[in-house]
Amino acid sequence: MEETQIAAVHAEMYEAFDASHCWADSSVLDALLIGARAVGVLTDVDVFQLLDEDDRDLLLVSVELRPGVLAHAAPMRWRELRPAPGVLGVRAVRDVLMRLAGIADQVRVAHGMPR
Repeated sequence: MEETQIAAVHAEMYEAFDASHCWADSSVLDALLIGARAVGVLTDVDVFQLLDEDDRDLLLVSVELRPGVLAHAAPMRWRELRPAPGVLGVRAVRDVLMRLAGIADQVRVAHGMPR
């Protein structure tokens, strides 16, 4: 993932999302993934919010291995994916995109697919 792509995702994301809410909960992931797809990054990755006692806290990262075939990572908490406290802007976008890319690579490798 190139720095220009990360900066473009950041710009797309903040056009579509209220920056004052940034990273408070996992609802920011929709805007992040829309921005990523718009610049051709993580086009085969999706994140689903699972229902649990902490609304919007439990997530499932999915990778489309081929059309109509999804594989999933183990469910994770938002705190495992979100940027560290105080990390904002392009750096926060980079951190989350890189975590998602790493999880997607693990899912692909676990299913015998190339990274």
